[in-house]
Amino acid sequence: MNLVRLEGGGFGRPNAEAELPIDIHYQKLSAWLAERKQLPADWRRRLQVIQASAAEAAKALPAGDAAPGGDAPVEYAFVRATRDRLAEGAERGFFGGLAGPAAVWDKLAHAYERDNVWLGEAAVTLVRATDYDIPAMRRAATRAQQQLGDLERRQADCARSAAAAARAYQQECAALGIAGRDVPAEVAGLQAELPALLRAAAADIHAGTLDAAMRYYADFLAYSAPPQIDADGSGGASGIVARLVTDAALRTAWLDDLRELAAFLRVRANELESPGAAALAAAAPEAVQGVSAAGAGEMLEQVQGVLARVTSERARQLLLARTSARYLGRLVAGLQQKGGQEAKFRRMAGLQQKGGQAAAVYMLAAEVEARRAEIQRGLSAEAPRLAALVAATADAKARAEAGVAALFPGRVVHIIGEISNVLSRA
Repeated sequence: MNLVRLEGGGFGRPNAEAELPIDIHYQKLSAWLAERKQLPADWRRRLQVIQASAAEAAKALPAGDAAPGGDAPVEYAFVRATRDRLAEGAERGFFGGLAGPAAVWDKLAHAYERDNVWLGEAAVTLVRATDYDIPAMRRAATRAQQQLGDLERRQADCARSAAAAARAYQQECAALGIAGRDVPAEVAGLQAELPALLRAAAADIHAGTLDAAMRYYADFLAYSAPPQIDADGSGGASGIVARLVTDAALRTAWLDDLRELAAFLRVRANELESPGAAALAAAAPEAVQGVSAAGAGEMLEQVQGVLARVTSERARQLLLARTSARYLGRLVAGLQQKGGQEAKFRRMAGLQQKGGQAAAVYMLAAEVEARRAEIQRGLSAEAPRLAALVAATADAKARAEAGVAALFPGRVVHIIGEISNVLSRA
């Protein structure tokens, strides 16, 4: 074995360096070849002439054999493949050379191969694909995926907001005791409920327990004039109700009497539970002595129940609806605004309702579905194009490595750099 001694000791083969792989950065391939006189100085001009001739020749090809469309030039790989396909069964000249269209493409292939111009083209192709075309297509796909995801997230967010708005609207309607299908008519109908509420309160007042409470209060006051709780100078309970609906002063006096009665019963119940209650009761009339602390407490509960009914938020709403046209208008407008929130969010989500309130079935609006379909079609169309470009670039890289290796027999050539990452990325 022919060995040479290395500096510092040991032995090595004299041609060891020549056996090392050649690593060439993809962006420097053309310069590397030019520095080693493997690519002529005017290769770019010559390449332009060849590509222009190839593009002109491609116009005569059948539609199925046409060159790549768009702005992409007709490259060496296409020229050689076309030459080889046309050469099969093509006519030959007197000296065996190709004739007809095959001869045109054979001439173009030889022009590419003369002085390795095709390697210069390969260098340009690798840079363009690695630095521009493939990243641009991947960025476009990423943007499309993001747009699709944003569209779906926005739809989901707005659908949730629409559902929350629908619940809030139904809760508001339930608090008013309406269904919410025809807000103006249903709110107007609330006016008819106030007399019924007051009528029920008046009936409670005239019922046994409250009637006994009022007599008890009157007896306790030593036969003084009883409070005006049950004053029915307009014809009993029905008369007082009719007046309470329209007479604000009477309503105020009526409520004051109920509050006065409640306050009396509260104080009286506490007094009857005190240690000296029995001694004080001995001097009271028999009607007063017959009411115990528990009895006074029961009367108090009944009075407080009537007060709670006629002073509740519901009673206030019914009273305002009956007596204030302005309040009625604001109530209707507020409910309609809340009711419109659901529709607004569903429009924002690209959703529209199909059917009435009873059939809450929703479908995607046509324009949103069209946008989604457009994005999906774009992604579906670009995916095979990107895959084809990656495959073509990998093939161009392999051919360039083999072509350079042929110029330096015995050497393995690697085109390195970001191109490896771009081609290996899924």
